[in-house]
Amino acid sequence: FQVVDHFEFEREVVSIAMSYFDRFVATHAVNRRIIQLVAITALHLAIKLFEPKKLQITCLIELSRGYFTSEHIIAMESSMLQSLQWHVHPPTPFAFCSDLLRLVSEDIHPNTRYDLEEMARFLTELSVCDYWFVT
Repeated sequence: FQVVDHFEFEREVVSIAMSYFDRFVATHAVNRRIIQLVAITALHLAIKLFEPKKLQITCLIELSRGYFTSEHIIAMESSMLQSLQWHVHPPTPFAFCSDLLRLVSEDIHPNTRYDLEEMARFLTELSVCDYWFVT
């Protein structure tokens, strides 16, 4: 979340990037170096598709401390899109919670509804950070 928060992107982008990352790694054997490239590329792709404000590829190169070049990231993006078969709009935990909360009665007080949404957001973000939830 640090990168997303630093650039003031929506935190749901992290869930989307993790979906790309998980689905790519599930179908490819990757070593430690490549897994870092996959993570950076997944985040880049999620931001590119879901955020109005763009993140320059040079920022990602700096985040990798120059370990990867723009050519590496672009090549991995192409490989990732092919591997994902262009299925790049995955359901996210918070989207599910939002849909579920729409089923809650309209009689509920707006402050209570807001508190429920914030708790759902907090717990879904927490699940991204805790390895136990994703294994």
